[in-house]
Amino acid sequence: MKLNFKKIYKDMLTQFPKEELKTFKEFEQLLASPEYELFIFKPEDVSVGYSIWYKDDEMGFLWLDYIAIFKEFHSKGYGSICIKEFIKQNSDKKYCFFEIEKPTNEQAVRRQKFYEKLGCKNTGIKYFFPNKYKKLEMDLLYLGVNTDIPPDKNYINKAISKVHKSLHNSIWEY
Repeated sequence: MKLNFKKIYKDMLTQFPKEELKTFKEFEQLLASPEYELFIFKPEDVSVGYSIWYKDDEMGFLWLDYIAIFKEFHSKGYGSICIKEFIKQNSDKKYCFFEIEKPTNEQAVRRQKFYEKLGCKNTGIKYFFPNKYKKLEMDLLYLGVNTDIPPDKNYINKAISKVHKSLHNSIWEY
């Protein structure tokens, strides 16, 4: 278990809705797996934020589970740099997937524009984020890492299944 995760989890409790968060124990179990990675973003040796990723070597994709920039560093462009840096370090992958809430409020519209600026495109798949409270309908976006060819629906559905079985197994029924 990474020492920094207690501080990060405390921050997550302030930045994410409870229905989107795993328990600390669930994070501990996931972070013990080589497929699940905490990336501390430290430009110029200062921790400004973090992202947590699922990495699938077999199919060659990344799945952003969480990203947050510490509040004192908000609105300075660090979020996109953090994502780009992690993708650069994993440039052997074909795609990166992002779950985002539907643009129903100002903050959600802002997030959607953030991902659009990164070059993300909507998969067009009806997607639900599983959690303990209810299934949340969200948009599932993708970004080609080593390809300009969009992923086909079969590939996307297989990726969703792998992610849900790995990250949400305790609450998702198959």
